[in-house]
Amino acid sequence: MTRDNLLNLVFIGLAAFALKDPYFYCFLLFYVVRISEVLNDVLKSVSKRRKQISLTLIFGVIIVYLFGIVAFLFFGDDYSNSEDDTPSTYCETLLE
Repeated sequence: MTRDNLLNLVFIGLAAFALKDPYFYCFLLFYVVRISEVLNDVLKSVSKRRKQISLTLIFGVIIVYLFGIVAFLFFGDDYSNSEDDTPSTYCETLLE
């Protein structure tokens, strides 16, 4: 059995599952990636540069975390969980 036949069987199985549960229809969108040469090239370029993309993702998480620390320290009084003017935050320190 070749790779193409196996993928066709997987897509047929997904279509059968989608008749019972409509959430399986989203997986059938991968067929568009399979038949499009441009999308295949994009997928290959992303998978070859996995290390750079994962390091960029880690860097983005660090930036968002630092932004949260700065927002907590400088603008912590602006966040409140009550409608009156008492500044009661959900967290009193960064360790909570």
